[in-house]
Amino acid sequence: MTVIRALQLAGAALSDNSAGEGVDLSAYSDGGEVGEWAKSAIATAIRQGLVKGYGSELRPQKLLTRAEMSVLLYRMLEGIFCG
Repeated sequence: MTVIRALQLAGAALSDNSAGEGVDLSAYSDGGEVGEWAKSAIATAIRQGLVKGYGSELRPQKLLTRAEMSVLLYRMLEGIFCG
């Protein structure tokens, strides 16, 4: 996930367990659809509060809308500057 990589490159201090440890993607009905390459980043985004999901779904195969991306960027920037 690009946002998590950007946070890491910017040197943002991610909270403990920042690698997404302790986040169970199988708790989401479509958690198994998350690509192997993205599991750590998605788990980190959930742990950091950047991603909330849609009830019991993550919808990893769907494209983000502009509104969803705006919320994601807002949460990211809020975490960096208001952390």
